[in-house]
Amino acid sequence: MPQSLGMAIIPTKLQPGDRVAILSPSGGLPEVFPEVFDQGLKRLLEVFGLIPVEYPTTRILDSSLVDRAWDLHTALEDTSIRAIICTIGGDDQIKLLKHLKPDIIQANPKIFMGYSDATNLCQYLTQVGGFVTYYGPAIMTQFGASGSMDNYTLDNLKKVLFGSGEVEIFSSKEYSESFLDWGELESLNEVRPMFTSPDRIWYNFGATENSGPTWGGCLEILDFQMQANKFLPGGEYLENKILFFETSEEIPSSRYVYRVLTGMGERGLLQQFQAILVGRARSLRTGEAFDQDKVDKHQQEQREAIIRVTQEYCSGTPILFNLDFGHTDPIFTIPNGGSCRINPVSKQLFMTY
Repeated sequence: MPQSLGMAIIPTKLQPGDRVAILSPSGGLPEVFPEVFDQGLKRLLEVFGLIPVEYPTTRILDSSLVDRAWDLHTALEDTSIRAIICTIGGDDQIKLLKHLKPDIIQANPKIFMGYSDATNLCQYLTQVGGFVTYYGPAIMTQFGASGSMDNYTLDNLKKVLFGSGEVEIFSSKEYSESFLDWGELESLNEVRPMFTSPDRIWYNFGATENSGPTWGGCLEILDFQMQANKFLPGGEYLENKILFFETSEEIPSSRYVYRVLTGMGERGLLQQFQAILVGRARSLRTGEAFDQDKVDKHQQEQREAIIRVTQEYCSGTPILFNLDFGHTDPIFTIPNGGSCRINPVSKQLFMTY
């Protein structure tokens, strides 16, 4: 049975042999890059022992929103399906939400995992359904990563899917700015170059521990929600939560980041949070040669923009930078609506899965 965590429900965890729905609620890129997708499915089966179940729109690039909603509802209502994992992100999932049926969502809490454009569904399912969702790996990106799944992502993901309780989130010692070029099939087996991860930066923390439910996702998608003025929670819902966000492979400028957070401040949202977690900003595009100076400059400019806007709207809010989630690699999973604990004295970060 699902477990209770404050006002959110922790969905029932998995066991090897469980059936998992693989959906494309955003982009149907499995149709265009089937080899990458199939590699991800193979690892789900062989590494995790989980049985992938595809749906009518899983491999269709331009499926209708109504059909995608039908797949999601069907997967939720099917009691033999124990979890849902997204194939990849996209840029139109916000249009899907108006086609969803809250009664189906509320009656069927189960593990839902994705990131990037899946910010929409992570937030909607948690806010409407009342259960924890998981801002974490997708089939084509992390499961289907070139070479192999990295141990950092894999170890954390096993805790998310099969374990329970509080887990300390350590920093990955290495990270990669190199991503699989899906147009070159020979790169499926290539080992990506790894680089030394920058240290976490603890800004504005005192001696007080921060603990509470999380809320957030990809900043560009949160911006979509604010521009559409739809599906945004009220101030009471966000009060005293821990905000988490990161930026995508589109590598938005620090000016853009500043403006989005300014919008959150003007809406009175930014002031509600007790702490902020910031994912390591991706700084280079696919195929671009590694340039440490360029990476350092982009990440510093983004960090300065975030600090500047929080000084204007919530000057006392502590911020933890350079975390391994979102559009970087490797990643840990954030339980959206789940419990997070930050200990600034011992410099430790914990998530409850």
